[in-house]
Amino acid sequence: MLGAVIALLHDSGYLRRASEANVENGAIFTKIHVSRSADSIARYLPTLGFGAEAEIASRVVHFTGYEMDVDDIKVDSPKDHLLGHMVGTADLIGQMSDPMYLEKCREFLYKEFVLGSIARETLPDGREIVRYTSPEDLICKTPGFYEYVARERIHRKLGAADRYAEAHFDRASLYQIEIDANFSFLREVIERANLGRLRRACYSLSTPHFKAA
Repeated sequence: MLGAVIALLHDSGYLRRASEANVENGAIFTKIHVSRSADSIARYLPTLGFGAEAEIASRVVHFTGYEMDVDDIKVDSPKDHLLGHMVGTADLIGQMSDPMYLEKCREFLYKEFVLGSIARETLPDGREIVRYTSPEDLICKTPGFYEYVARERIHRKLGAADRYAEAHFDRASLYQIEIDANFSFLREVIERANLGRLRRACYSLSTPHFKAA
């Protein structure tokens, strides 16, 4: 139950609060959205009768983000630690196995990164870091994200919890099969310089935030 609650609320930090009516888009909170989610969970769960679970849930939700190193997230119970690994893993494999993951990265994630000052970031000393120059640049760098960030996070930081998907399906993980298909296709279109093949239609969004990756 706690895992389901955290999964449902893990991105609630993107929601604009009543006091933030002047904020145009929740994507500006990208860098701090997990801490905001933790705060929302801590305040919201007691109103649902889950006050006893609120504090641990507000810590476990950090397994879904990058604001804290996984090794620095303090949970006392081995079960809560395992739950964090599972929720964090589900967040990643659920996104990357989406049949429209690549198109969503191009259509929505780049915009989120621009609004959240991740595509381009100005440091306190005035220097600018340019991570992504365009949606196409982000797409071309996505295989590197998978190989050196996502896989490392799943297999080392999150205890290879993706293996439980194999147990669930009683065969090879259907999530991993779809992830492999997505990235095999992406590498092919990059090698052939034909990003136009990423043409599956993404639905139009009227909500203030969409998280693709």
